[in-house]
Amino acid sequence: MSLNIDLSYQKIRPFFDFRRQECEELENVQATMNLESLCEESEILILSLPSGVVLDVVDDLLPFLRPSHALLDLAKGLAPESEDEAFISAAIERRLRDSGKANPVFVMTGPTIAPEVARGVLTTALIAAHDHTMAKRMADRLTTNTLSLQAADDPLGAELWGAFKNPVALACGIVDGLGPRGGDNLKAALVTAGFREGQRLLPTMGASPE
Repeated sequence: MSLNIDLSYQKIRPFFDFRRQECEELENVQATMNLESLCEESEILILSLPSGVVLDVVDDLLPFLRPSHALLDLAKGLAPESEDEAFISAAIERRLRDSGKANPVFVMTGPTIAPEVARGVLTTALIAAHDHTMAKRMADRLTTNTLSLQAADDPLGAELWGAFKNPVALACGIVDGLGPRGGDNLKAALVTAGFREGQRLLPTMGASPE
C-alpha cells in the first residue's frame, strides 16, 4: 500500500515540517502538491490533519471527489464554533451533502501514538461509520500485522471518546511531574475515574450508551 500526502497548504506546513523526519523514515510515502492527482490515484482519502484546518482541506477536495472515494477522518472531536455541526465528521458530511455528494465518511480513533504505529509497534484502534458493515470493510482493508482495527457504528461517540481521552492523558502526564508521590497506581485511578465520567457525560452529548 502506498500513501500520498498533499503539502500544498501553508496552514499545515508547520505540522508536516515537525513530522518530516518521521515521514522520511517511512516506506512507500510520496508527497504531492496536487490535490487533483492525489484524488485520481487514491480510493481512500485519509484526513490526518490538525482539526483547525481539516475542514478547509475538505473544501478544496470537493471538486475532485468521485463517488468511489471514501474519507477517513483522523481529526476527530468538536468542530469550530463557526460551524453549524458540532462534530468534525458531521461538518464533513454537511459539506458533502451541500455539494450534492454522498461519499462515506469514517472516523478513526485510538488511543494511538503515531510514531509507534509507523514503527510497527502492536496497536489497536477503532474505525466508526453510520453503517457497521461499511466500517467493518474499511477496518479489514486497513488492518495490518501490527495494526488491528475494530469496527463500530457510532462515529459521533468515537469522536467524543477520542477527544475526551486527551484530558485524561494530560492528567496522567501531570502525575509524572509529581515525583515520588506519583506513579502507575495514581494513573490507573485517573483512567478508571475518567472512564466512569465519560460513561456518564458522553451519552448526553450524543454518544451511544454502549
